[in-house]
Amino acid sequence: MIDVTRYEGEATDAYATFAIEHGKNPQNDSYAYFILPAKTNEETAQYAETASDKIEILQQTNDAHVVMDNELNIKSCKYLKLDRRI
Repeated sequence: MIDVTRYEGEATDAYATFAIEHGKNPQNDSYAYFILPAKTNEETAQYAETASDKIEILQQTNDAHVVMDNELNIKSCKYLKLDRRI
C-alpha cells in the first residue's frame, strides 16, 4: 500500500483510486477486495468466479487482516494495531 500523504507533486504514472461509502456510523459491517494489477476486465471477472476457492480470509478484525492464498500457499497480513497479543 502506498501512503499518498507522504508524497507531493503530480502523479506521472498510471494509477487508480477507489472509495467505499461507509456511511456516517457503520457498525458490524465488513468488506474485502482484491487488487489485480495489469489484469483486463475479462481476467478480473474470471478471477472473481473462483476467488472464494483460492483465497481464505483468516482474520478480519480491527487489529489485523490476514488472508491465505491457497493456490500459491502464501499467507499475507496487514497489522492495523501493533500489539504483542496478536
